[in-house]
Amino acid sequence: MSRDPLDQRLQDYYESQDLGPAKLAELREEAAKSVAPDPRPLERESTGRSARVNRRGWLAAALVVFSASLVTLVIWQGSKSGEQGADVVRDAAKEIARNHHKRLDVEHRTEVYADLVAGMPRLDFSPIEPRRVHERGLRLLGARYCSIDGSIAAQMRLLDGEDRLLTLYQFRPTAAFEGLREHIEQIDGLEVEVWSEAGLICGLARPVD
Repeated sequence: MSRDPLDQRLQDYYESQDLGPAKLAELREEAAKSVAPDPRPLERESTGRSARVNRRGWLAAALVVFSASLVTLVIWQGSKSGEQGADVVRDAAKEIARNHHKRLDVEHRTEVYADLVAGMPRLDFSPIEPRRVHERGLRLLGARYCSIDGSIAAQMRLLDGEDRLLTLYQFRPTAAFEGLREHIEQIDGLEVEVWSEAGLICGLARPVD
């Protein structure tokens, strides 16, 4: 086996100085220590790698927990928003029922919905004849201004085939009515329907059969 060049030079030099074998072995050991790699950098590298792995694992776990919490929060907020919207719709239905029972007189008499556009200029929308009102053969008698959920609305008086009076509300939807399709409930002897049609919220109150 070939000998280390440094070891060989040391031997050649000290042999020329007439050193004994014991002294030469001691010098060889010292030379080996001077060129041996320090194991500590490797240990530090291993420790650093382990720390980085641990940090990545901790960050991944934290991200999972945060994501789960965020999803839970979004679901909870969506649920709360839906509950609040349902409350507003129910409150609107109750207000429609209350105003129906007041039997307030109309301010603008007409049997044509298109006439309400010119006859009620304060409205920020054009009243329509809802599809179900037309299909049921309900006749318009006139309308008056009112408000609901803080918005201006048209309160219309209708008459059915049995000469029973009905109340129809129309107004622009607020954020609370977003996504509304239809809500029906019975209040104080009335059936109140609230629905969305042609970009408006419509509410119809009629006596229960």
